[in-house]
Amino acid sequence: MSIEDRIKELKKHRDADLPDWSKLKDEYDKSRHKVHSDIKFKNVSGKNLVKVDYGVQKLMCDRIVQLMNTIPIERVYEAKDEREEEASRIIEAVFADNKIDTENNRRLHAYFASCEVVSMWTGIEQTHNRYGVPCNTRLRISSSSPMERKYSRLNQADLYPVFDDFGDMQGFGIGGLTRDDKEYFTFYTENTIEEYVKEKNGWVGEVKENPIGKIPLSYMFRMNPIYYGQEHNVDTIETIESSQAQIIKRNSAPVLAILGEMGSNFAEQEVDELERKTGVPREIINLTGGGDVKFVESPINADAPDRVIKRIKRVIEEESQLPLDLGLEALQGLGNVSGEALKQVLMGAHLKVGQEQGEVIEFLDREIRVVKELLATALPKYADAIHSVKVENVITPFTMDDESEDLNRNILRLNNKLTSRRELMRKEGISDADKLFDEIIEEDNMIQISSPYISDIY
Repeated sequence: MSIEDRIKELKKHRDADLPDWSKLKDEYDKSRHKVHSDIKFKNVSGKNLVKVDYGVQKLMCDRIVQLMNTIPIERVYEAKDEREEEASRIIEAVFADNKIDTENNRRLHAYFASCEVVSMWTGIEQTHNRYGVPCNTRLRISSSSPMERKYSRLNQADLYPVFDDFGDMQGFGIGGLTRDDKEYFTFYTENTIEEYVKEKNGWVGEVKENPIGKIPLSYMFRMNPIYYGQEHNVDTIETIESSQAQIIKRNSAPVLAILGEMGSNFAEQEVDELERKTGVPREIINLTGGGDVKFVESPINADAPDRVIKRIKRVIEEESQLPLDLGLEALQGLGNVSGEALKQVLMGAHLKVGQEQGEVIEFLDREIRVVKELLATALPKYADAIHSVKVENVITPFTMDDESEDLNRNILRLNNKLTSRRELMRKEGISDADKLFDEIIEEDNMIQISSPYISDIY
């Protein structure tokens, strides 16, 4: 079998029947919406048309990512001894070295917009101390999605996942163009890696052994984008907005109605004299027979269209469970904006995050396993501890807290002996609460020794 036939055979086994990004792009990119090609007005040329687009699809992708990762996705380690604690620091150093919070923003956006994303992990030979211990291999991440790089800032590629009947990944193919515009295709299984590149004379490549015995990537997909089903709503908003804008443009210049017959014009010197006295430019019309001059009132009435547009936007928010309008004007409608009121605004969004986070956590859990395998190969001295330490991915939905409410609640709990200062320190994210608490007590004792009249404030 030729390499070309082998690639065709591998591509046939793609198991993800997902929407085509080339079609989704027409929804996602507002510059490709129908309003830019389908709207026409009588006696108005294309270049003079007013076209108002509404990029809510991209906004919905941005909003769900903000809700899931504004508070960065956290990896919580459960270490039983010092060896596992050190392994925890090594694993976390790998993610910090790859700027994982930024990477999460990009790949989550690609996932919700284009329905699939993959992250590949590779070990590169490089002597360094980035993980807190001497190491000859540096782990690097490379994420890809069907989206063009200008949209996601990830690599653009065609993805070919292969699963068994139980949903376990049996192989994975990635195809696309290299930086020098050569077509490539790579296929991974637990045992082998097939790498092919199309040169001028045809396909060349090799099949080599997979050194870690695991497909070195993490993949997630969804059946529809986060903005699924909103195309008609967006078309309606854009049509109404564009029509209203065209009417406003047409009637923006005042129309002057003259009743009666115009008499002879004033002499130019008389007009100049009047302008000199008043300091204001004048247009003087001389009418005969009791004529009159007045401006024609514009027929513009935006109340009805505004009500329709607001209703459609409310429907979009209700269906998507995403708070798309978090501007000051929208929040002022809540009246007294307390911390509790702000939480109510995001209640539906938190439910949406809860609904969506399962696939994301599964994706991240697999990524942890891949990183562990690569690290164990690169640092055999720590292999046992790296494999045994437990790691949990935690997604905390963003919320707008009122710090004064939290402070009053903590003071109340302390006064009623429902918690301790140590526990509050831990909840505030202080990594070594016990050490900080001991330092506070020590400083307090020193103050009491030097100033015996100071009461015990602790």
